[in-house]
Amino acid sequence: MKKTLLTFAAVLFAVISMNAQDLYLSWEGETLGETITVWGSPDTTEIVFQALVFNNTNSEIGIKVRRRHIETVDSTGDYFCWGACYPDEVDESDPVTVPPGLSSDEFSAHYKPQSHIGTSTIEYMFFNQDNED
Repeated sequence: MKKTLLTFAAVLFAVISMNAQDLYLSWEGETLGETITVWGSPDTTEIVFQALVFNNTNSEIGIKVRRRHIETVDSTGDYFCWGACYPDEVDESDPVTVPPGLSSDEFSAHYKPQSHIGTSTIEYMFFNQDNED
C-alpha cells in the first residue's frame, strides 16, 4: 500500500490593514504581501513562520499584534512571539517599539499540527498602538 503524505494544513496569515503603508512585512530581504500561505506535514512537530516588521514612518511607533483564529483544525495548537511569546489563549500582544525606518525584532507564528490533517486559517494584524486605524 502506498503511503501518501498529505499536507498538514495551510496556515494562512492575512496581514491586513498595514496602517496605510506605515508598516510592512519582510523576510530574507523580500517584502511580503497581505496573505502568506505556509505548508507543512502533519508529522511535523511545529511549523514556524517568521517575518520582520518595518516602521516606514518618520517617528517611533509602538506596534502591537492581534491574532484571530478564522478556522482551525480541532486538537491543533498555535502561539506567536512578538517581543515575548504568547500562548494560545492570548490574542493581543504588548507593544514593541520600533524606531523610524527600522525593523522590529522578529515576529514568529508557531503552529502545531499534532498529526492532524486539514487547513487552519489564522489572521495576524499589526497596528500602531496609538492609532489602530
